[in-house]
Amino acid sequence: MKRWIGLCLVVGGCGGAGGAQTPTTAPSPVATAVVASTRYDPMPVCPQRQGALDAAAQRLQAGELERAYGGLVAAREACPVDHALLEKVIEVAIEQGRFEYADVLLTTDQDPRLDPLRARLALARRDVVSARALVSQAETADPVTARRLYDRALIAFEREQEVGPGLVYLAHADRQPRPAPIGKYSLWPSLDLQGNRGWVVADERGHPHRWYQGHTARFLTEDLLAVDSTLVHLESGVAHTEWSPFRPLLSEDGRLVLAHGASLRILRTADLGAVARIDGTAIGNAEHGRWLGSDRVALWSEQGALIYDVKTNTNVLEVSGKVALSSSGRYLASLGAFPGTGRLVVHDLETVREAFGADVPVHGWSRGLAFSADERRLVYLPNDGTVQAFTVPGGVRQRLGRPSSDPEYYPEKEIRETYVTNDGYVCANRSSHRYGTCEHDVLFSLTGRALHKQGAYQLKCLAGPKGMRVVRFPRGPLSAKHRQVLPSLELPAVGACNVALDDDGARAAWLEGKEVDGFLEDPVLVVFDPRSGRVIHQAQLPTGKRHVLWSLSYRLRFSGEKLTLDFDDRVVHLDAKSGKTVTLKREPPFPRAATLLGAGDGQAWTARMAWDLRHLHARHITTEPQPDDRHSILPNGAVMVADGGRELARITLYDADHALVRYPDGTLEPRGFAPDELGCAFGDVVAPWEVCMHRLSPVQPYEARWAAWSDGHR
Repeated sequence: MKRWIGLCLVVGGCGGAGGAQTPTTAPSPVATAVVASTRYDPMPVCPQRQGALDAAAQRLQAGELERAYGGLVAAREACPVDHALLEKVIEVAIEQGRFEYADVLLTTDQDPRLDPLRARLALARRDVVSARALVSQAETADPVTARRLYDRALIAFEREQEVGPGLVYLAHADRQPRPAPIGKYSLWPSLDLQGNRGWVVADERGHPHRWYQGHTARFLTEDLLAVDSTLVHLESGVAHTEWSPFRPLLSEDGRLVLAHGASLRILRTADLGAVARIDGTAIGNAEHGRWLGSDRVALWSEQGALIYDVKTNTNVLEVSGKVALSSSGRYLASLGAFPGTGRLVVHDLETVREAFGADVPVHGWSRGLAFSADERRLVYLPNDGTVQAFTVPGGVRQRLGRPSSDPEYYPEKEIRETYVTNDGYVCANRSSHRYGTCEHDVLFSLTGRALHKQGAYQLKCLAGPKGMRVVRFPRGPLSAKHRQVLPSLELPAVGACNVALDDDGARAAWLEGKEVDGFLEDPVLVVFDPRSGRVIHQAQLPTGKRHVLWSLSYRLRFSGEKLTLDFDDRVVHLDAKSGKTVTLKREPPFPRAATLLGAGDGQAWTARMAWDLRHLHARHITTEPQPDDRHSILPNGAVMVADGGRELARITLYDADHALVRYPDGTLEPRGFAPDELGCAFGDVVAPWEVCMHRLSPVQPYEARWAAWSDGHR
């Protein structure tokens, strides 16, 4: 293309016929030379021009559009009226897809010499290629063409998503292999480089497609993903965000999804379009929800419950007070309480009519209400040492117990959950703390059976495959008299048990150990027959770091013939038949920033390791270096290398091989990461690291910057 050299000193662009100009102000001080043109008046030449054009030519030859563009823009800041630089900037901007920026430059400068570039811009806009298509082309292209395509994809992603790129870690957070796709997509947990938990969604080829920050994720349909309280339609990219601590619920026919929390919405799964917004004023912030078939939904909280009909767009039933829903969703019980007395009402939701009602005593605000799994009984615990049981749907009442001040029933222990088993036991999750435990108290037997409160055996109420069940357990310990059984803790996750029972109820397991000054020692895993107390297997656990005895949760769980527990940084698997154990070291999620204790003398260190900050190599520490004022540990755990206000970088150290260097100009340099472990996140859309590499990472590597920085402080 023929280069033209022009000069416009009038703000707002060039005017006049043929583009000729009469300067109205003095030439720019950066213009130090003058060349002659046979067609135009002599023009000032910017001294940075040739160097910038040569550097751009080299970068374009390597396919580096992003860096060529950046160098040219920087040169234009020093040479704002140089037409040769202007033309080259517009040319590169069009090729990379920066259509808006090129349009601004061409609109500002109406010089007819730029008309070929205007035609090229119109053609490029007409033939625009999507970002995903550019990435696909780059995967099979030669290195130079691939680099050019990735730099074009960078701008395409920004244009499509309307957000710039960020860095995200795409490897499996638990160092597991990436799962195979199920249907169109696969899903695995991941992290960003600040340690925030997220989820990678990959396409059918296993290529990362999207990344969402959140603690939990699950597919509701093949295309519909729920991440915490965000619903995402993956095919269209439409998202619905509604703050809620509760999972979105899919209707039985898969057509509709309920998003409940501060507001209550029913959405179509096909496109997340709104079907209805439910008026939940009567129950406040809905804490639980459930579909009753495909056209009705039940919502409830501590304030009450409502039943909403999608077809008629109405609340067909609203009740206030404590509520319980039967296992099939047919019956709804509600207790409207007043000081000293309350009204218990059971509704049949098939007919939306009252099945029966009864007046019951009320003592305080902590009370329990539950149906049995077979829906034949409803129990009410007023938390005063008594229980009232009703047949369903008949409403025949049975009273057991008597008001008592026994500490075992004293209302200081709040009733978290209530259960009634099919064989007539009444259990409750009771605690004086905020959270309950996975081991529930057996309070009553509606059939009059003894509860074995004394003697060598006790009853435990534990979850089973068909609901709650009561099993006779030995009191223990079983391995040795000098040990004791570790109780389950009161934790938010009530499934975090120190006792486990298999589905058949034939094998149970717990942990035993010695208490020495409040700490656990000599831990043993015991597998036994709960009916006879006979020990089946016994396994000594590895002694790890010391733990306070009453602050441990090992998450015992049976899965078929395998018993699993978590112990410190290990996972122990025991074959329930043979008794053989396999202990695996549980790798921490990666990357995990090192906990630095200090920095100085060109080093940073933890209790066991030290890093040479010149080369970012780690070694085992022998003598602790001395801190100095050129290094400081930041609140986020990174080490800042700076002197006298001249900052080199902020460095997050992960392990001996991995680090992330952040520079004051906003660029960053990942060290030790494989290319497929990193990605560019444009909002929730993920692209390969190669797409944003030349935007986010610097041209000059860390060692060269360190050398220049160090030379400046000698």
